[in-house]
Amino acid sequence: MKLKSFTIISRYLNRKNSSLAFWWIPVTAGKTTQKGREMDYYVDFTAKADYDLLFDEKGVMMLDYLGTVGKQYNPCAVAQYGLGLLSRYYQTKENKWKEKAMIQADWLIDQMRFTPKGIARLEYVFEYGSYQMIQEKNYISGIAQAQALSFLTRIDQITHEDRYRKGINGLFQSFLYPIQEGGVINYDSQGRLYIEEILTERVSCVLDGFMYGIFGVYDYYLFTGDKQAKRIFEQACCTLSDILPEYDLKFWSRADCYLDHPKMPASAFYHNVHICQLDALYTITQNKTFKKYADQWRKYQNNWFYRKAAFFYKCWFKLFFY
Repeated sequence: MKLKSFTIISRYLNRKNSSLAFWWIPVTAGKTTQKGREMDYYVDFTAKADYDLLFDEKGVMMLDYLGTVGKQYNPCAVAQYGLGLLSRYYQTKENKWKEKAMIQADWLIDQMRFTPKGIARLEYVFEYGSYQMIQEKNYISGIAQAQALSFLTRIDQITHEDRYRKGINGLFQSFLYPIQEGGVINYDSQGRLYIEEILTERVSCVLDGFMYGIFGVYDYYLFTGDKQAKRIFEQACCTLSDILPEYDLKFWSRADCYLDHPKMPASAFYHNVHICQLDALYTITQNKTFKKYADQWRKYQNNWFYRKAAFFYKCWFKLFFY
């Protein structure tokens, strides 16, 4: 069942008080250098540490989707908020940021549901609404699994507490199985591997979610030295390098490949995220294709006409196809 259009419109009109108040907090290029055992995230979420709109009684952040969905926990948002808090902690060394981050980490650990295969599932209990998903409720997402993985590996390195290890290992298990078997991996007709933000039967490949997924697997590899993680990271990077031309609209970047006609453009916010992610992946891999498209999309971003064209195209798309 799709979300009612008036709910989506209301969310945009009330973006200062809705879930968009968190999702649209600006991000910038991150840091990929390691200082001792502290490694900041690849996209700079520091500004997300200032989110102050909605929390439960324990201090776990929540989002208000308005309409019939209302106030909800979102595992991906909790992980992003945690990463922002850790970035602030790395910068200031003030324990208050670490303590807030640990509250988010403990919530993630408490929410995990383990399957017989050992997969730690961070489930969504509300409908997503815009894609034909395999599950409508109690589904997982590659982006949430990955960003929780990135967040919890960093928390573990700061606290040295064993209680996070089972969750970290369980989250990684979701990257070992295709979505039909409870994981978050999908394959196209050419056998290319995708990490899926949205679990659809055919490949949907939300681009920013795919790249955040790559970061999560890479963090697990750095954390454990696991050879399977390295293999998945390399396969996913190969897929990304192959498909980037398909995500270039010649004036803007594409958001996903769920619809071919028309192709869904990225919003200005996510176009910028794509650039930051590709910059980070180039630093990690030295893959020149990542640099090529980061530079190309940055040129689009700096072109006034292209920005306006992308805005109106996005409005048209959301009005008739989203």
